[in-house]
Amino acid sequence: MNPKELMISRYEAFKANNWSYLEETSLHQKAQDLATLAHIRWLRLEILNAHDNIVEFKAYYDEYGHKGVLHEKSYFVQVDGEWKYNDGVIDPS
Repeated sequence: MNPKELMISRYEAFKANNWSYLEETSLHQKAQDLATLAHIRWLRLEILNAHDNIVEFKAYYDEYGHKGVLHEKSYFVQVDGEWKYNDGVIDPS
């Protein structure tokens, strides 16, 4: 799985509240911390750019009736041959 495919699978995991998968595919994120986002309804993912270990995306969501967009540039690293989410920059310019 490459970083773009991993980003898409992680988005689907956010939609499904699959916190253990998100923890397993990340270097730093913990399931119990991510579970605080369970109230967010994810609507759509738009991949803006993907090259090497960087994926820039917009994720559209609804939070308590308010629509929003998360724009992030995510950075991935390989660990034992598998890509993992490392960190990201929100609203990159």
